[in-house]
Amino acid sequence: MRLARIPAALGGLLTVLWCSPPSALGAGNPMTLVGTLAPWPAGQYSNVAADATRHVAYLGSFDDQGVAVIDTRDPANPVLTDRLSTHIASDFLTSDSADLDQVGRYLAVSHQWWSAGGAFEGISVYDIGADPYHPTLLRRIAVPDGVHTVQIDPEVESGRPYAYANSGGNWKVTIVNILTGE
Repeated sequence: MRLARIPAALGGLLTVLWCSPPSALGAGNPMTLVGTLAPWPAGQYSNVAADATRHVAYLGSFDDQGVAVIDTRDPANPVLTDRLSTHIASDFLTSDSADLDQVGRYLAVSHQWWSAGGAFEGISVYDIGADPYHPTLLRRIAVPDGVHTVQIDPEVESGRPYAYANSGGNWKVTIVNILTGE
């Protein structure tokens, strides 16, 4: 009796497999390109922080070309509105901007030396409240051995003015107050 059920079970399984909806691969690419912008030639772009409410994006770089500030009001035609320099110590002692984070009216940018030791290593904090397309530098906070990633506290606008940073150089998590620099 049990052997008689096997062909029926196999037939049912084949029916289910044959009638299953097509896979995503079989459906083709469901995404379409809306718009692009290469802020500078030969860029080594890294992380992006986008603010959909204010229609702006901030694009970091693994090299020393800075942070691109991009107007995204027309997604098909994004526009470079500003460039935040990472030539902080000098034009010869430059830093990268590998990571950044934006919460509320604050933008934090991480920095590690790019060109040589002696370049700025730490966090740059910008105010984007008045004009998100042209951020205002509030302060730079030095962190020994540089900062690879930085995150602003999600409650920064509610009394928690902290940024959390890490580095491969000092093997620590560093917490700084973005309002006082301490």
